Amino acid sequence: MTTRYLHRVLPIFGAVLALMGQYPFAAQAQVPPANDDFVNAEVLPTDGTWLGSNIDATVEPGEPLHDGVPTGASIWFQWTAPTEGFVTVDTFGSDFDTVLALYTGTAVDALTVVASNDDSQGLLSQLWLIPVSAGVVHKLAVAGYSADQGNVTLNVSFWDGTDTTPPVITIDSPQEGATFVEGAVVPASY
Repeated sequence: MTTRYLHRVLPIFGAVLALMGQYPFAAQAQVPPANDDFVNAEVLPTDGTWLGSNIDATVEPGEPLHDGVPTGASIWFQWTAPTEGFVTVDTFGSDFDTVLALYTGTAVDALTVVASNDDSQGLLSQLWLIPVSAGVVHKLAVAGYSADQGNVTLNVSFWDGTDTTPPVITIDSPQEGATFVEGAVVPASY
């Protein structure tokens, strides 16, 4: 047999061996993540980090176009605001191009967008200080831009807005001859 025909024979030979259980590279069933579907959204704590992946995740019929960009391989979360305040969510630490979308609603094909983002920091996404109301259940989608897949780091932080204590600034070494004028705006770096 010439090498000209090997490209036709090898796939058939591999399929026969796979059927016999002898071929080590037999196709494995793909199992999507547990929170692949909207109805199986994983419940998130008020604050914390979720580590996982969207590998083999799918897109459901009726699923919205997150942030108006082509997405796929979405996974779903549920987060409830404990009080009035603000939530910040990001995918910093993920290893692929992510898209985030925060919704309210109870059906994947009837959601109301609260906030969404694609690429706030490089290929990673962030929703920053989004106003939320006490007890409101939110659904959060983490998807891959153009169905990109990989390891997901999802960070959630809630702020109730009450800690408005101004920062304490200490000047360790004023420049020689410097004078201070009350109420003056002084450039600073940190």
